Amino acid sequence: MRSADVQEGFYYEKANRRGWLRLAVKVRGDTVTYIDFTGIGECTGFGRWAQRRLTLAEARAEFPREVAKISEQIAIVSAKAEATNFRARHS
Repeated sequence: MRSADVQEGFYYEKANRRGWLRLAVKVRGDTVTYIDFTGIGECTGFGRWAQRRLTLAEARAEFPREVAKISEQIAIVSAKAEATNFRARHS
């Protein structure tokens, strides 16, 4: 997949024996911010390893545990951002 074709959404990566699901949340040129089961990250050349794009329904059907873990990571990232914003407003 070409980097120019990457949009926000779910992608399945298969570079080794085992692949995994990532959610691209922000695309800026060749740099993609994503969330996976380990947390939030950034990658240049995201399109090199993205094998296919999935809808939320497809991701839930095919990778229910991974979608649940990504949802947990989204909640963690959101809570950290809210805490940071709260501290900034009240300091």
